[in-house]
Amino acid sequence: MILSNRLLAALFLAVSATFITPLAAQAYLNVTVRDSLTGESLPFANVQSAGRLLTTADVDGYFTLSDPLPDSIYISYVGYRRKGMATSRLSRARLNEIRLVADADLPTVEVTLPASTYGPTSGILTPSVTDLVRIPAVLGEVDLLKSLTLLPGISGGTEGTAALNIRGGNPNQTDLLVDGNRVYNINHVGGFLSALPAFGTKAVTVYKGGVPGQYGGRLSGVVDIVLREGRRDHLAKTFTLGLGTAQAGLEGPIGKKGSFLVNGRYSYPTILYNLANRGVYRRNEKGDHQTVGMHDFVGKYGHQFGNHKLTLSALISGDDGYEQNDNGNGITSDDYRWGNNSFALSHQYRTGSGGVWTTALQYLRYRYSFDARQYPRERPGVLTSTVQEALSSELNDFSVKSEFSQPIGRRLDLTTGIQLTRHLFRADVHNMYRFDTEVREYTRRIDQDTLEVAAYATADLRLL
Repeated sequence: MILSNRLLAALFLAVSATFITPLAAQAYLNVTVRDSLTGESLPFANVQSAGRLLTTADVDGYFTLSDPLPDSIYISYVGYRRKGMATSRLSRARLNEIRLVADADLPTVEVTLPASTYGPTSGILTPSVTDLVRIPAVLGEVDLLKSLTLLPGISGGTEGTAALNIRGGNPNQTDLLVDGNRVYNINHVGGFLSALPAFGTKAVTVYKGGVPGQYGGRLSGVVDIVLREGRRDHLAKTFTLGLGTAQAGLEGPIGKKGSFLVNGRYSYPTILYNLANRGVYRRNEKGDHQTVGMHDFVGKYGHQFGNHKLTLSALISGDDGYEQNDNGNGITSDDYRWGNNSFALSHQYRTGSGGVWTTALQYLRYRYSFDARQYPRERPGVLTSTVQEALSSELNDFSVKSEFSQPIGRRLDLTTGIQLTRHLFRADVHNMYRFDTEVREYTRRIDQDTLEVAAYATADLRLL
């Protein structure tokens, strides 16, 4: 059954209003958990009371408790001191903030599993980014996607590549999201290294089965990546130099409620090699030359004002390569480039009853081009021919998404939303053949414009 856009919007508003109205009269505690020094939110922190797990914070370190409230709660997070607090000290009229202190000296902890404790299923993995960074990678380069291949149910396919095969699926059947925006190709040099800098990553969630409705039901699985928003206490700089890339980052506060983070990475051996070969060759004229480079950039800005949160994130990555061969009779060259430009603007509003309303504007541009040329040297009495073959393709996605999520008690979570995406695809082919004074050209262009409309509703019920 095909629903019109107006009917989908009306259905979405009706479902949302059904759950908002009766919940407004209840009393709730809204809390966010943050690092005591950096101010960065701590995703998936545990909330306990009387030895029982009450709930788990979301990716933004946010959780909600409703009546009846326990007398006290305890917040715990790996690598931080456990903190207890009486619920009577927390306000029901505003968003509360609890800060945990990092503690390198971890005490011995006895883990028990009471019957009432619930947690993520085997189909959902939330690995620690800190642990993923510590896993050795090729040439000493930290690669989060390669580290994921060590988790159960995930394999890397071809040895040494960053492609992900989830439960037997192909890499192109896995959905990769960066701050909610779909990225079609996140690998460098055929998968040698992924385009995701570890410094700017806050949390990674892998869905291997039972994918929620908001992800569209992928064939294999979903990897949801959330970028960091930066420190809120002071300006911090970082610089790393590996065998293949150089990386630099900067993060810090903007005012009292805002923060930013920028991080860039580039393959510096390419620069050194090009400088060493300067003068040995001239492009499309003489000499042999081979080079390949890759670059990444991530940036994010976040601002919190009351129950509203505004974030702007960007991911820019790509490869560029050039190969030139001089056989004495002429020059042949291959020039290729590809890249991702991903931008996302998101506004999030948290209601007093624990509901989360998120509206996002997203844009993605993916482009690939390949240019092959052949330049023969002119010789007296010999006819020459010049050949140029160029291919380029480009995909532009414009998305608008609105989603509302509401917990009903401690065991039921409801989510509903609507998303509109416009896909603009273009492919160009241009071939040129020149034989002496005769020129032949072949040009073809393909344009495709499609509109994708999706509405979804999910209910997550915990029986234990």
